[in-house]
This record gives sequence, C-alpha cells and structure tokens, in this order.
Amino acid sequence: MKAPKSRIDNLTARLVGRGDKKVLWRWNPGPWLRKRGFKGIDLWADGPIMTADELSAYGFTPPVNLRLKGLQPMSKSAAEETARRLNAFTTPAGAAKPPARPRPPKSINKVFDEYLESSDAKRISPKHLQTTTSHLKFLRATFGPFEPRALTTELILAHVEDAETARGEHAAYKDAQHLRTALNWAQKQERWRGHLPEREVYSELGLQKPGARLRVDFPGEIDAMMLAFDDPHKIYDQIGVPQADRVLLPRPSGGDAMIAQLWTAARVQDALRLIEHALYGEKVVYRPKKTQKKKLGREQAPLTIPALPILKARLEDAIRRKRAIFNGPSNHLEIIINEVERAPYWSVSEKTGVASHKPYNDLWRERRALAASIVPSLGGGELDRTGLPIPALNAQDCRDIAVSRLAAAGCTLWELCAWHGSDPQHMLKLAKHYIEIGGGLAADGGEKLMKMCRNKGISA
Repeated sequence: MKAPKSRIDNLTARLVGRGDKKVLWRWNPGPWLRKRGFKGIDLWADGPIMTADELSAYGFTPPVNLRLKGLQPMSKSAAEETARRLNAFTTPAGAAKPPARPRPPKSINKVFDEYLESSDAKRISPKHLQTTTSHLKFLRATFGPFEPRALTTELILAHVEDAETARGEHAAYKDAQHLRTALNWAQKQERWRGHLPEREVYSELGLQKPGARLRVDFPGEIDAMMLAFDDPHKIYDQIGVPQADRVLLPRPSGGDAMIAQLWTAARVQDALRLIEHALYGEKVVYRPKKTQKKKLGREQAPLTIPALPILKARLEDAIRRKRAIFNGPSNHLEIIINEVERAPYWSVSEKTGVASHKPYNDLWRERRALAASIVPSLGGGELDRTGLPIPALNAQDCRDIAVSRLAAAGCTLWELCAWHGSDPQHMLKLAKHYIEIGGGLAADGGEKLMKMCRNKGISA
C-alpha cells in the first residue's frame, strides 16, 4: 500500500501493511546499507502516540494526517531506537556520507515529448496536432536541452524576437502560445512538480496578438505569377537569362489553381480538390474542406459558384491537359494534376492522417521567386505608400484577393456569404481577414454620397 514517508537524512521509514491487515512502520535500508549487513526493522507502535513536534524533533516528517483511519504514528520508544541505530550506522566517526542518487534529467524536450503523448494532445484534431508539433520543433531548437526551471521571461522573449525576424510575427506569437500550453499541462502532472518555472515566467510575456493578415495584389503581380506558371521563358527574356541557365519549364497546372482561387474565392486545398464533376454547366459546385461543423453541429452545405468565362475556360483547358497526360481517362477525379508527378497536388499522410499540399506550395514559391524578378513586391520586403513592409504573396492570399474584388465590385453582404461560405455574422468578423477596406471602397462610397446629394438638392 502507498503511504507517507518519514526521513532521517537519506534513510526512509515507511508505513506498510502486514498479512494480518495490521499497519506498522518498517524501515528498509538502501543498497549502501544493505552492503554493510543492515536489515529491515519493524517499528511497532508500542508506546504512547507521539505528537507531530516530537516526530519532527527526531528527524521524521509526520504523516500528512495523523488521524488517518487505520494508520498508527510511530511510538516514541520505537523512534528513539530507530534514531539511535541510524545515527550509529550512517554517521560513524570519519565515515563519508553515501553519494546522493542522481535524479533523472528533466528537460524541455521531455516536457514536449510527454505532452504530445498525453490524452490532452490526442483530443485535438490531427491537423492542429501537426501544427503544434511544427511549432514545438522550433522551440526545441532553442530550449530543448534546457532544464525547465532555467527558463526565464527574457529567454522566451528573445526567442520570440528571433522568430519574428525569421518567420513572421504570427508564427512567433504561436510559438509562445504552444510553449505556454505544454508547460501548463506539465504543471498538472505530479512528476513534474519542482522542475518547472513559475507560471508568470511564461504566461505574462506582455505579447500583443498580431492583427489579421491581409495581403491583396499590387499592380502587375497576378499577371507576373501567371506568366511564371504558363510561360517562364518570357520572364527569362525580359531579364536577359541565357538559354543554358533557363531551368524552369511551363507548369500551367499552377496557373489553373491560381485562377480557380481567384474566381471562386476558394482556399488552396479546395481549389486543388476540385473534381471534374464540380464544373457543372455554368456553375462550379464544391463542398469546402474546412467547415464549421464544430460550430454548427453539421457539415457545411456545398457552395454553388457561377462559372464565369475566365474560370470556365481555364478549367476546361485543365481537363483537356489532364487527359493528354494520361492519354485518356484516369483514376484521379481532380481537375488540377501535377504534370511532373502525374498525380494531384494534395495527399493524406499515412502517419498523421493530415492532408497536405506541399508540392503546390513548393511550386508557388519557386514561381514567385521568378516572377519577383520583374515585379519585386511579390517577394515581400518593400514598403507600401504608408511606409509599412509588404509581405510576400502566398497562395492562400488569392482568397483574400477574390473576396476583396467582390467587395470592390459592390457585392452585398449576402452575396459575399454565398461565395465565401460563411453566415453573415461570421462574415462580418472575417472581413478584416479577407476584404481590403481602404481607399477604393471609400471612393465608391463618396460617389454614392454625391449622387444622393444631387438627387435631394443638398448643397452644404
């Protein structure tokens, strides 16, 4: 049975149960004393019950609750005998104390490993678990071998500052969040007591949550990206690259995905998963992969988007190119096919069960680097008219561009919801993520205001 312990130096007396269900104190020597012929001693409660103060005076830490049913504190006579014997054998004249047993190392890596194996981590979705593991990878690189108690607020803020420079403010903020989550989990585990920093060290960093990221296109960017996908040699001609150094070949499937996003306001993963049956006459019908099932308690209904001429012509051309790749029908239903791998751009990991479209992201970055040679703003780092740095254009930003175009065209909230797939209340919350609210919309509002003033004869 588990029971409280009482200590004298490095020796322990333990409450144990006997076969006759009586409870007694027993002292068992450790390896150091067993080698010297010491054997265990039963410590019967044979005299008056000792008080907590008396137990402490003999070097024993009393049980947490002396009145716990079925437990007898050590008697005074037994404690005196035990103390005499222990003093005689553990501190003889000139004898050195036995070395303390080394405690197993505790590190930040160990915290992360145990957290990822915990039931808390297994309750989150595979996609979020993959994101958590990714952020912990960067934290391991900085803090992995550290003892948790060695963490300080200054060290964490230094990591956040470096991460902002290398990976952006959103990634840096998420690093701090995931560190806090893992350490808060460890605080609840008995085995980690005494090995962790105070909560204030990692939870009161004073970090402000970054604002919503919104990146729309600047003049020439979309045309340059399409050229990089469809005909990179025209860019090579403009920047004077010799024929021998032209390593990139046309990859029109990348342009297909870009057009699909721009003209359906779909996420990257949804554009890459469009199947041939999604193009239905003058419409595109698809079900967004990222739904609001948790909020609504059901799957989101399919979205029906008009197949406008630019979109329809591009998707039909993609289907023709797909059939040319496979010399006829194929087992892949997706419209957009990776010409190099002869397969869709997305796949599901057998290990994690998480869908990934990494090949498309890699292709996007490769073509963006080429397009940035003629439109530098694509690569990021330049300043806009207000003096703020322009981030690099990512594939997911095409969704922002599409929704911002709809808003600039004068679409109502309900029309935006029909394209975006959100309810009106949620759409208003997401406006800062997807719609550029600035000079263009303000100018349109001004024209409407002047029209109303002229109609009503308002002159001042």
